[in-house]
Amino acid sequence: MNEYKGLALAIETLYKGNCDDWIIEGNDNVENIVWVKKPSNVVPTNSEIQSKYDEILANELIEEKEKSFNDFIQKHLDTKAQSLRYDNINSIGKYVGYENDFRTEAEKLGTWASSCWKVAGEIEIDVKDGKRELPTSNEVINELPIYE
Repeated sequence: MNEYKGLALAIETLYKGNCDDWIIEGNDNVENIVWVKKPSNVVPTNSEIQSKYDEILANELIEEKEKSFNDFIQKHLDTKAQSLRYDNINSIGKYVGYENDFRTEAEKLGTWASSCWKVAGEIEIDVKDGKRELPTSNEVINELPIYE
């Protein structure tokens, strides 16, 4: 997110107004903003804007970490499936639910993947609740069920 858009979002969020109604002169630095046209409601202070902007950036960072965490789990599952000659973990669905040579293996992979996502979800909840820090990739691997 560029800084100007982040500041505009902070202002909009703080004052429930439309940022198009605000004309801002100055650079992207919060300390140098000058309000050219003031809305009918109270103009936020620079510290209020900075605080909201920091909150938005923190939330974006959390979302990025969650996406990275989920991407890591998905890659782990895909790698195992590929080691067994499947395109990815999702491709096992072609082999479940009817008699074929790959059904047992595909169902076993599906059960394992489901168990991995369950553990991943528990880790995410604990991190969000502040019960633990986001684990490293090695720590996550050690917590996930082993495919046997």
